[in-house]
Parts: sequence; structure tokens; C-alpha cells
Amino acid sequence: MANPPQQPADSMSVDVENLYREESYTDLRAASVRVLIPVKIDGSTDPSRPTHYIGDTQLMTQMGPLPVQFPLDADNLADALAKFPDGVREAIERLQER
Repeated sequence: MANPPQQPADSMSVDVENLYREESYTDLRAASVRVLIPVKIDGSTDPSRPTHYIGDTQLMTQMGPLPVQFPLDADNLADALAKFPDGVREAIERLQER
């Protein structure tokens, strides 16, 4: 088996204009929401960029658990949690189309 090409460590860089802090919220059952908050290089919040909300859950299938992630078009955590069920439904529909 061939090894994938590797990028030398000295040629890698960090996009310091696109940093995010990640927070995670869960109901300890099935729902998890990751919140990606834009930050500046000093770690302070960057209000000039949007916050991203990502839903995360697992579906039980005959072959075992299937992880499902999907974007949530939300303005805040409460909005993201309210949109979570529809996000799961839409993600499942997209999976079934594949």
C-alpha cells in the first residue's frame, strides 16, 4: 500500500485570520451542538465574523452507529437547539439520496 504524500512541517502554516474557539453543548442523550466562535490572534472574540453552529448526533443502523453532522443556520444557541430536529431530518434525507 502506498503512503499518502506528506507535507513537510516547515511548509505548513496557520491561518491566523481564520481562528475559531470551539464550545460544545449536549443533552447527554443524542443531541450535541458545536459552536465555533471567531477569535482574533490574541484569543479575544472577533465580532466582525459569523459564529457557526454545527449539529452532531448518531443514528443507529443495522451496521452500527452512523455519525451525522450538519450545519445549523442560527443566530444563537437557543436558535440552533430549536433548529436541531429539522437539521437532523434534512441530514438524513441527504444521506438517503446518496
